Order: sequence, then C-alpha cells, then structure tokens
Amino acid sequence: MEIDTRRPLALRIAPDDRPLRLIDPSDAPDLLGGYYDGTRTERAGRIARAESWWREEWLVEEDEEDDELSPPRVVVLGDPGGPVAGYAIYRTRTRDDAPGLVRLDELEADTPAVAAALWRYLASIDLTGLIRAWGRPVDDPLHLFAADRDQVRVTGQFPALWMRLVDVRGALESRSWAAPVDVVLDVRDDRLPANEGRHRLTASPEGCAYERTEAPADLTLDVRDLAACYLGGTQVDALIRAGLATEHTPGTAAALDAALRTPLLPHTVDEF
Repeated sequence: MEIDTRRPLALRIAPDDRPLRLIDPSDAPDLLGGYYDGTRTERAGRIARAESWWREEWLVEEDEEDDELSPPRVVVLGDPGGPVAGYAIYRTRTRDDAPGLVRLDELEADTPAVAAALWRYLASIDLTGLIRAWGRPVDDPLHLFAADRDQVRVTGQFPALWMRLVDVRGALESRSWAAPVDVVLDVRDDRLPANEGRHRLTASPEGCAYERTEAPADLTLDVRDLAACYLGGTQVDALIRAGLATEHTPGTAAALDAALRTPLLPHTVDEF
C-alpha cells in the first residue's frame, strides 16, 4: 500500500489525541512485547515473537534489502507510564531526486482512532512524500476511514500464509468457533492416512469434537482446502464454486462458513 503524503492525509475520523512518543528501539522488545502478545489472538496468522526475534528480525540497525534506509524508528501512542495503545515501526529514506520515503514495517492499534493518529504521524514526517507499507492486512480499516482513496492506493496483493493441517483433529479441536455446526466431513489426504476419511465435526463457541464416523458425508474436500479455511480467510462456499469441494447436503457450506468465521482476516508480516 502507498500513501501520497505530499499533502496532509485526509481522514474521516478524529485521531486519538493522546501523546505520541519515539522510543529507543533497544527498549521496544520489553515495551511492545507484552502488548503484541496481548493483541495477537485478535487476528489469525500472527506468530509468537521471542525477544531475539524482535531484535534480530525487526529492529536490526541496517536493513539488508536497502542500505539507504535509516535504522528502525519506533513510535508509541499512550500516556507515558500508562499502557501502550498502539505503535508503528518504520524506516525513512531521503534522496535529492525523489520524495522522501517512509517505509512502514508494522502498525498495530487498539482502536481506529489510535490507528488514525499513527497514520497521520507517519504522513507528517519532514522531508518525506510517500509512505510505502509493504505488508498490511487486506481488511485494513484505513481503506474505509481514509477520506480520499486516490491518496491511499493498494499497489499489490500477495499470499503470505501457507498452511497444511498435519493433525486435523488436533487443529480443529484447538480452534475457536463462531457458531454451532454439526457436519460430516470426508477429508482427502494422500500423505497422512490418519487424516483421511469421514469424521463428524460438532462444534460451537463452547468447544469442538471431531470423531470418525460411518455416516454419509455432508462435504468432501482435500486437507489443503480445509487448511485454507482454517484461519477464516477462505470460504467453503468459494471452494465449492471453484470445483475444489463437493457439498452433498445443501446448506453444509453455509453452516461451516458461519462456524469458521473470524472477525478479522488472517494476516502476518513475519517472514518464516
């Protein structure tokens, strides 16, 4: 995503007016680690980060892909001494022959107003005219609260998560569920026989059971396609329309999609 910041960033909501402060990147793992862990479960796909991961992947002094970028800078929103409400990690680059660049590596916020404050801060950095955010979620709320979508442009979209369910039962029973569902899945897995065959999935917000059954299948699909739906970013109904799954009992796909639904689309900016 790119934002033209040669003019002020126009927003449809009021930014959070609590103070913003730059912190020493060496303090970031201690200050941000707990905040990140506390919000990580809100969006599927975000991995756990050890302190070494923060220091060796996110906060290295020199970027290995572009040595003209500045060292990392970390801005935090929240009253000093109070809880963190959001943060952004970014680097800058200035040239004589082009507008200065802000490369945003990560932005996390408790509320849309906090996100608006961080975006406005990034858009107002001196001697820069462009924000390039290389890895933002598809459902980033900035797309909606930016007042001028010509100023905020999506320049590319790419897959960043590949999953294979090695233990289907363990994965499904560990997952949370948005709505009740009771279906028989006929899962195809040509590599792991333990996953193969018909299983009754009985799930609700209270829990999940996944047991082998001889009952007729309501839905047949490959394990890779079940994995695609697991994080909530792909709908079973879309798989059926693509010819990748077969619905034997009408309504099964809709019921399973409702149960698998997550409030936010899966996303990660950690390369692994």
